[in-house]
Amino acid sequence: HGKPCDPEPPEATEITASHIAFAWVAPDSRGARITGWRLQLSAAKTFQRPREIPMPLAGMEQRHAVGLGVIHSMGAKVIFARVMCYSKEGSSEWSLPSGPFQLPVDAPSQPAAPVHVSRTTDTMTIQWGPPAEGGVDIGKGALSYVVRYAKSADTLLRLTLQESLQSSGEEPVSTTGRRQAPLEVIQESTIGPRAKGEVQGKAVVVMVDDGKTTTKTSRVIKRLEPGEAYSFQVCTIMGGLSSPWSYPSIEMFTASGPPDSPDSVQCDERTSASLSLWWVLPANHGTPIYMYLVKRAHRVKDLEESEVRSL
Repeated sequence: HGKPCDPEPPEATEITASHIAFAWVAPDSRGARITGWRLQLSAAKTFQRPREIPMPLAGMEQRHAVGLGVIHSMGAKVIFARVMCYSKEGSSEWSLPSGPFQLPVDAPSQPAAPVHVSRTTDTMTIQWGPPAEGGVDIGKGALSYVVRYAKSADTLLRLTLQESLQSSGEEPVSTTGRRQAPLEVIQESTIGPRAKGEVQGKAVVVMVDDGKTTTKTSRVIKRLEPGEAYSFQVCTIMGGLSSPWSYPSIEMFTASGPPDSPDSVQCDERTSASLSLWWVLPANHGTPIYMYLVKRAHRVKDLEESEVRSL
C-alpha cells in the first residue's frame, strides 16, 4: 500500500459556448481506493496562479464540466488543466499540465425557438432560423443542428437549468432545498413505434441529418403521440463548438385524428341549374378542416354516373 501514482493529464472532451468538459484516467491506486480528485486550471502552463475548481464531495467520477463564466473570470484566452487524486494512504502529485485549450470565442449564437410548420397525428414539422455565422461560412453548410423535445416547455427549462448548474459544479435543488433527481435524456432512435407515454417527463434528442454538415433548418419529428402537446429546442454545432440551446418553443399539439363524418346533407334552395346544400360542421378532433369532398350522382338512361368535387 501507498499513496496513488500520479494521474495522466486531463483531456478536454467537449468545448461548447457554455462550458468545457474535462476527463482523465485514474492511475494505479496501489491497493487503496481513490476517494477524491482535485482539478486546477491556469492561464499559464507554469500554474503560477492556478484556479482551484470545486469538485463534488462524492466526486468519484473522472470527469468534470467547468462553466465558461468561471474561465473567463480568469482573464484567459487559452487554458491549461491538471489533476491530482487522493486516498486514505495520501495524495498523488499533480499531473503534468494538459492544453492549451482554446476558448470558444467564435461559438455560434443562440438560435431562435423553433416554430410549427405542419403536423399529423404522429409527426410535427418544425422550422428555425440559422444563427449568426460566428466565423464559419454558413453558406457552405459548415454546421449541424441538434433538436430536443419534451411534453412540456417546463421540462426543457428544467433541463437547461440542470445543465447550467452541472457545468458550474452545482447540483439542482427544489424550492424546499432537496436535491432534485436529474431529468432523463433519451435518443429518438430508442423510442418504440407505439410506445405510448414513453417520453413522459423525459427529453428526446434528435440529430438533424445525423450530425452531418447541413444548411437545412427544418425537421420532421416522428414517433409522437396523437393529441399531445410538445415543446422543442434547437442548438447549433459549428466549427466543433455548440451554441446555447434556444428557448423552448410554445407547446404544439399533434393532430388527434381524422374529423368525424358530416351529418346528412340538406338542401334549402334549388333552381333548374343548381342546388344549395348545407350540413353541420363535424368535430375535427384538433385537426383544422380545410376541404370538403361532395359526391354527386345522377341517372342517365338507367345508368348511374357519379362525380366528386372539392369545396
